[in-house]
Amino acid sequence: METLLKNSSIKATVNNFADTRMYAIKSIREIVQLFGPDKVEAMDKAVQVVIQGLNDYSVDRRGDVGSWVRQEAMICLKDILLLDKEMKVMKV
Repeated sequence: METLLKNSSIKATVNNFADTRMYAIKSIREIVQLFGPDKVEAMDKAVQVVIQGLNDYSVDRRGDVGSWVRQEAMICLKDILLLDKEMKVMKV
């Protein structure tokens, strides 16, 4: 999980690949769906990283590659919030 969190952040390097960030956020979403938000360690950090992904406006020779990250971050955030809501309803 720590590696996914590191790879989903924007880095100030030449090798700043939006593809990697997009797939890292997608993997975070799949881990949360598999194990549930209450079982994932560093869940607070994961949510922070996903929210940061909503502000990815990276551009390279392919155009607005940050849009891939933003789109995946929106899907991930929605799924995390829905899972968290379901978990709270089940506990009541």
